[in-house]
Amino acid sequence: PINPASPSLVGTYDTAGTATGVFVSGKYAYVADGGSGLQIIDINGIDTPALSTGSLYAADLGIGGNAIIGNDLYVNGGLSIANDAFFSKGIVAATSTFVGAIQADGTLYVNDSSQVVPETIEVKGGVDLAAENNAMVVIGKYLYLGKEVNEGTCSGTTTDGCEFSIYDVSNPSAPAAVGGIDIGDEDVLAIQVIGKYAYIGISSNSGTCSGTTLTGCEVSIYDISNPSAPAAVGGIDTGNENVYEILVSGKYAYVGMDDDSGTCSGTTLTGCEVSIYDISNPSAPAAVGGMNAVTDIDSLYLSGKYLYVGKYVGAGTCSGTTLDGCEFSIYDVSVPGAPVAIGGIDGTDTVHDVTILGRYAYLAKDYISGTCSGTTLDGCEFLIYDISNPSAPLPIWGTSVNTFKQIAIFGRYAYLLYSDSLYIYDITNPASPTRLAIVAVDAGASNSNMYISGKNLYLGGSVNASVCSGTTVDGCELVVAELGHLETPSLVAGDAEINDLHVQNMASFKNGLISHGNLNVGGNVLFQNEFTAMAKATFFGNVGIGTTSPSYNLDINGTLNASATSTFAGNVGIGTTAPGKRLDVLEAASNSQVRISQSGSVYSELYLDSAGDLRISATGGDIRALDENLWVCAGGACPSITPSGNGNLVVEGGITVGTSSATCDSSNRGTIRVEQGSAGNTDKLWACLKTSADTYNWVLVARGD
Repeated sequence: PINPASPSLVGTYDTAGTATGVFVSGKYAYVADGGSGLQIIDINGIDTPALSTGSLYAADLGIGGNAIIGNDLYVNGGLSIANDAFFSKGIVAATSTFVGAIQADGTLYVNDSSQVVPETIEVKGGVDLAAENNAMVVIGKYLYLGKEVNEGTCSGTTTDGCEFSIYDVSNPSAPAAVGGIDIGDEDVLAIQVIGKYAYIGISSNSGTCSGTTLTGCEVSIYDISNPSAPAAVGGIDTGNENVYEILVSGKYAYVGMDDDSGTCSGTTLTGCEVSIYDISNPSAPAAVGGMNAVTDIDSLYLSGKYLYVGKYVGAGTCSGTTLDGCEFSIYDVSVPGAPVAIGGIDGTDTVHDVTILGRYAYLAKDYISGTCSGTTLDGCEFLIYDISNPSAPLPIWGTSVNTFKQIAIFGRYAYLLYSDSLYIYDITNPASPTRLAIVAVDAGASNSNMYISGKNLYLGGSVNASVCSGTTVDGCELVVAELGHLETPSLVAGDAEINDLHVQNMASFKNGLISHGNLNVGGNVLFQNEFTAMAKATFFGNVGIGTTSPSYNLDINGTLNASATSTFAGNVGIGTTAPGKRLDVLEAASNSQVRISQSGSVYSELYLDSAGDLRISATGGDIRALDENLWVCAGGACPSITPSGNGNLVVEGGITVGTSSATCDSSNRGTIRVEQGSAGNTDKLWACLKTSADTYNWVLVARGD
């Protein structure tokens, strides 16, 4: 194996000239050899890999060291190479894991095929919360947990009385309390963690919601940058409605809550079951818009410009864009202040969870008697719809088992939570999923929610007075288990330098990727370091830079620097997501909207005020039109006249001149001014003119009478 801490000389080659540069690709070294030009050296024999062959065909292949394949490598099963891999042509494999680097002179193909069935779940440990576990999110080594109200102590690492708690789960066998918040006499029902902020959904509360006093806020925002001491930041008073779901994307928070008969119009959201807030300033969230969904909201999922909503069963109409009776509803939220109903499905019962993957929507809902066969899904609890046309979702497949409370999808596997077990399906073919396993595992008296992070499964449950110790978790309302197998990406690599790369599912690169040919990724792609595409790169999903949850085809959270020509075929918005012209700049504050600069201190600015008047300011003090005619016209068009030469001022209306009596000298030569007469006296028009004696005087040009 390669040991960077102790390199050893393997071989040398004396070129004809003076070697000044070298580049290695596959089994060849390309040497810039001074006066001898370019030298290409076959270095195939320098390294002694664990495997060196021409073509290789295998069902499953494991290589402990390096691999050099002169021609093609075909693997129908799993492929694992511990160190470096060199391919002269291509590779076709099921699951491919590379710890070292990959180099392919030809085309590298990675096909996702059948894998190990994830039938085993190993319980690691748990926590007795003494209250029902309602919501969980895992970010890094921390688990953020929301539970029902508890009268215990909430101080330091004693979190019995904390309705919002933070645990260190770096050791799954022994989750350790870090800190928490005593919310008061209310339950925590939903949690979303983005960056350093936790957004917490709470049951209805009539206390005070102002500044950092959050006792009356149904949505509370905390700074969790110090997990042992979360700090209140701001909140939202939804009008005493339970908040069941919070989804944060970009600067907007989408909040799902109880059915309410109040007003849902503009920024008055008391009657909106789905409300949208601008949280760009977390200390002062601002209402933006909302949707009257008629019934309680149980699930929200945002993909691109569409918000997918799962809600409680309703008796209204579900047809076209009338979604009152649609338990699965789709809205266009590209303009957050004016959401538009698109389409939906009458699910016949409560839709508890919605997940979107590509063109398919996966729904988990309550058990209900009815037909579940083919594309008739009324009686199905796990349902799949084709949403490529969101105004008319098409039923694809469903199965009737029992009430499913939650669904999580990783790769080809769907995990569905039942009260005392976990159902696992292979959804490689959405039209015909295969149930792989039913694993008996639960938290507390009954499962209430789950979260999957890495290889670990976190289960939340209702209160159970049984024993919670070690791997005896009957009395644990939080249970941590390890999945026997979790879907991994089609390709996982350290560094990869490839001519053409085709990945049908997911790709993850821990270091850099250089693609000399085409790059096509059918699913998600994650680059932890740099990415260079020498040719065409195609992504079929959203691409995020600086964000792990891109909402648009290209979503950049940071600074964009374009050093070459950039072309936009549509409208470009700055400060607005709905530009109406080729360039639309929105800045509502009393600041200039556009600055044209020569340096940091020399510039001119354009400012459109609240009255719609355009103001121009220049640090030099002058605005000049060089060798041009300046027209000021009325009625939307200018008169049909032709001025003589350039430098003319053509005014269709009147000219208003100054009234100040400035000194008449060479600097004011040609200036005209109006002397305003007092009561009973006429106005006078003066001009600053030069005399034959080269002196300057104000000359009376005209009087008002």
